[in-house]
Amino acid sequence: MKRMHVAAFCAFSILLTGCTSNSSAADDSGSTHQENTQEVGSSQEAQEPSQQETASSSNDTSASSTNSGVEKQSFDNSEKAAAAISDYRTVKQTNIDLGHGITALQDAGAGHKFISWNEGNWLIKIDYPIQSKYAVKNHPDSRKLAETIVAYLETHYLPAPDNQGVIKIQGFKDSPSSVVKWQDGRVVYELKSEKNNPMELIKRAVEAGKNL
Repeated sequence: MKRMHVAAFCAFSILLTGCTSNSSAADDSGSTHQENTQEVGSSQEAQEPSQQETASSSNDTSASSTNSGVEKQSFDNSEKAAAAISDYRTVKQTNIDLGHGITALQDAGAGHKFISWNEGNWLIKIDYPIQSKYAVKNHPDSRKLAETIVAYLETHYLPAPDNQGVIKIQGFKDSPSSVVKWQDGRVVYELKSEKNNPMELIKRAVEAGKNL
């Protein structure tokens, strides 16, 4: 009988020791998990400013519109703004007279005929089909359109770009388009239309220049 009591006591001691050990292990595991969670959270918090800084550094432009409907894009500096008007060039050789002391280069290729000239810091370029049957109806003759633009700008003034501005007119009846784009400091302004209204767009640019 005495041996049975001793055996029972020993079994109870072993069971108690095992429970204590398991409880301690569970506490250690919970503590380790909490520490790991805190470390992950700290790592994520440390990364967040870096991600925000990256996003901030990539946003070097901002776009908006003025009250007159002119699209406005701001850049970090004037050099980047000027670079955004990549299709500007100086017309060095000319072969036709548009009147008012303005001469232009007329050339052709691949079904297109072009008239290009400079006025101040502006490049004006007209792109028309060689065959007039494919040209827009309002201004079927590209040279007459060029002469009309020159005559209009003799008494009306486009905004003065800091470095450069471009006017591009495409006179294909299936895909007419006009774009007026110029740089002022670190800002690029733009007017565009997919209708056959190049003179209307140029007049809008003249008016916009008075209000900017």
